[in-house]
Amino acid sequence: FTPSFLRLGSWNVVMFVSYEQLKRALMKVQMLRESPF
Repeated sequence: FTPSFLRLGSWNVVMFVSYEQLKRALMKVQMLRESPF
């Protein structure tokens, strides 16, 4: 039980971190697009 749980937990952490990075990048792109220059 524990190994599979650890694998799932680490995968969850990786997904969460990459999702946060993607959100931040999208926000940056939107800000750049909204600015005139």
